Amino acid sequence: EKPLTEAATLVTSTTATLNGQPDPLAAAMVGYEFHLNNNGSCEGKTVGGVAVTSLAAGTKAETQVTGLEPNQNYMFCIVAFNAASETTTGAALPLKTLPASPKVDSESVSAVTSTVATLEAQVNPNNEKTSAYMQYSSSATVNGSGSLTTATKESSGELGSAGYGDQPVAPDALTGLSAGSTYYYQAVATNATGTEYGEVNEFMTA
Repeated sequence: EKPLTEAATLVTSTTATLNGQPDPLAAAMVGYEFHLNNNGSCEGKTVGGVAVTSLAAGTKAETQVTGLEPNQNYMFCIVAFNAASETTTGAALPLKTLPASPKVDSESVSAVTSTVATLEAQVNPNNEKTSAYMQYSSSATVNGSGSLTTATKESSGELGSAGYGDQPVAPDALTGLSAGSTYYYQAVATNATGTEYGEVNEFMTA
């Protein structure tokens, strides 16, 4: 019998539990696995699975998948196979992960002199339109959200795309800094789901 793919449960922005029945109508010697992809078809990544064994009719199968992209449309299906490696694929079902705030993955400073410095960062927009900027301060104090409290905010701009994966925040060239002084900086990124404040880093002018 054809395996039965059932709706995903416990869906978060990066994880989900895939469900199905390897043989919904009869006891059988059967194994199973799940296939998952975000290209409109369930064929692609193989997750979970059990080797061929004796299963009762209607045995429930499930596997947890991790490392999914937030705010992404996937298709998944259960695939049953016998001892001869003959496979039967269940119907493909949709799965959409929950959205997530952008993620600040790295921050850096370069070209530091006595009065200037350049701040840069890499931000993952997590599949949503995202704007980001750098901010800096002479004080390391942060508020409850993790933002520098007395920061100077540089110009905000949209990232190059609303896709998934690191994208550069436009370099900010700071001028008018005081010689021999310590400054603290971080990236700030915002999409429709929320705002993330990057780790506070520091540099010293010459």
